[in-house]
Amino acid sequence: MDAVMTLPTTGINSIDALVYNSWNNSAHSSATLFYSFMTKLPDSADATDANGFVPMNAAQQAAVRVALATWSAVANVHFMETGESSATDLLFGTNDQTALKSGAYAYMPHGSRTPTLSLYLNNHSASNNDFSTGSYGAMTLIHEIGHNLGLTHPGNYDVLGNTEPGHVYLPTSTDNTDYTIMSYTDGDSAAVTGKYASTPMLYDIQAIQYLYGANTATGRLDDKYKFVDDAAAHCVYDAGGNNTFDFSACHGGSTIDLRPGKFSSTNNELNNVSIAYGVNINDAIGSADDDAIYTNEDGNYISAGGGNDFIYGGYGNDHFNGGAGRDHVVFYDDVADYIFIQKGTNWQVDGDGSDYLVSVEVVDFLDASIELATVVAGGALSDTLAARAGDDTIVGGAGRDTARYGGAHDGVAVSRVGSGFRVVDKSGAGGSDTLYGVERLEFQDGAVALDSGGTGGQAYRLYQAAFNRAPDPGGLGFWLAQLDKGADLTGVARAFVESPEFQTTYGKLDNTGFVKQVYANVLHRLPDDGGLKFYVDGLNRGATQAEVLRDFSESPENQAALIGTINNGFFFQPYHG
Repeated sequence: MDAVMTLPTTGINSIDALVYNSWNNSAHSSATLFYSFMTKLPDSADATDANGFVPMNAAQQAAVRVALATWSAVANVHFMETGESSATDLLFGTNDQTALKSGAYAYMPHGSRTPTLSLYLNNHSASNNDFSTGSYGAMTLIHEIGHNLGLTHPGNYDVLGNTEPGHVYLPTSTDNTDYTIMSYTDGDSAAVTGKYASTPMLYDIQAIQYLYGANTATGRLDDKYKFVDDAAAHCVYDAGGNNTFDFSACHGGSTIDLRPGKFSSTNNELNNVSIAYGVNINDAIGSADDDAIYTNEDGNYISAGGGNDFIYGGYGNDHFNGGAGRDHVVFYDDVADYIFIQKGTNWQVDGDGSDYLVSVEVVDFLDASIELATVVAGGALSDTLAARAGDDTIVGGAGRDTARYGGAHDGVAVSRVGSGFRVVDKSGAGGSDTLYGVERLEFQDGAVALDSGGTGGQAYRLYQAAFNRAPDPGGLGFWLAQLDKGADLTGVARAFVESPEFQTTYGKLDNTGFVKQVYANVLHRLPDDGGLKFYVDGLNRGATQAEVLRDFSESPENQAALIGTINNGFFFQPYHG
């Protein structure tokens, strides 16, 4: 088969640093390669190849077949064993590489070489007699066959042809065998487990699939991948089915990451398991110890097992079973962005998809950590939630939600805590509640509005802008009720301008007088000439005084002036008309 020129770069560093050539004229093209084991040197052999040549023994030949299979499992490249002939694409043998200080070498597809490529193991290296999974010998064969297929080393440390100007390399952080078996640098786990990369790794699979396309037949059924503590580093490629990672035989706490392109660790941050790009692992089984489990976006079933586990939710519809221990599920937005639905002793949390939680004790959000045993939850509508005795977490969810308390409003202290509120019974008998997504508090003598950024705050600020005073509880309750029912803020502002209080307090104001008055009420100063002209000209061209009042009421200046007054809630008398 004719060799070809180097393929053009892709702009993707992890591919371009590895791809040197191919057996085809274009990328994403399948290949069928015939191979045989040398019984004698080929005509193309040079003096280095001929030095101490010996045919491969049966164990070495078997190891070659296994190594070839690791590449054909991930890419659309097929290997056919045949006898030695001019039609053979790959030849395998051994020689003496003592002078080269190498374990093996292989030739790469290249326009200046003959069609048949060779691979030689060093027959003076003890490692080339052990090809067990995770052995150096097995890694060497996979590495060298990678060269035969057109992959090069990802760093500037040899003479394979990737040292020419303009060639890209992997950064130091990824130039290791956790990412590519073509690297000269061992990955994290090798020093701990004594085992080496046992498959084409994350970037190798990406690069070889760029050259030859993906093998879409591998793992089409439902597969379970089981791991042990000292598992050799490898990358999981699977083309379909419902697939499971099983870490139940591991000890010391595992990291399980179901996201393509990410790494898992059987223990001790080994980073010895990765998932090839585009591969979906659906489910995970944790160990008996403290695990960290990261889900993907496809909907996962997680059985965390024993230990105090942290499960990091994705954006699918997931099922999380924490098992024994004190387990956390971590979400990525604020509490108020989620809806809690109690299902007996379990919980459904809707937000990033719909997640079902079993035997989970704590849910963590961007703004809070919540004990599920303390939760009183609302739903997707506007709910009234009765506060219980003791320390509770009240989560309103969507809608305009109210927490109902039994006593008078001055019997509690209300304060903002992060994105929520804390309501503390001053007597100590009622405990301390933390509220998220709750807009109102209801008491026997009235109510407290917590939504300073919602309709409650709008109503309060309008009083300041119109009358330069705090609202009376009854009036505030009336206008707040109108806004809650959908009244337009401009319409409410119009009612303020037309109200007897406004007319009595200010008389009939022309446009200039009106602008001066709202400046005084909101900014507590006379308008500058430019500001006065801007607003008066607008009114003269058809803007209404209600629109100007609305804009001043919601201006950053008015909001900043009142935030200290209303940030911890404000009292009003509810209007029920």
